[in-house]
Amino acid sequence: MRSPKRKSYFKKILENPLPPLQEDERIYLNVTYQTRAFAQYTNCGFDRERKLWFTGVHNSNLLYIVQHYGVNEEATSEKAKKMLIEKTEEIKKSIYYEDR
Repeated sequence: MRSPKRKSYFKKILENPLPPLQEDERIYLNVTYQTRAFAQYTNCGFDRERKLWFTGVHNSNLLYIVQHYGVNEEATSEKAKKMLIEKTEEIKKSIYYEDR
């Protein structure tokens, strides 16, 4: 049986889809064909022209997604890379302060 806390976590993830992103705000990921279902489940988008999965800094699973898939450096813009670095530092700081 699932705990209520876990249930609310998954409900939050499913109810917070990624907002529409401009081309230069997309963080393109190295998602394999076999793991595409999980990328879709974690609210990543798919760029049909480039045939690449992407996410944005507002994704509630950003840190895990980037660690799991890795960033496609060639396709991701410099602006998106900068935003990613800033957001991951912010997340890591908040995790550090919560653990104290």
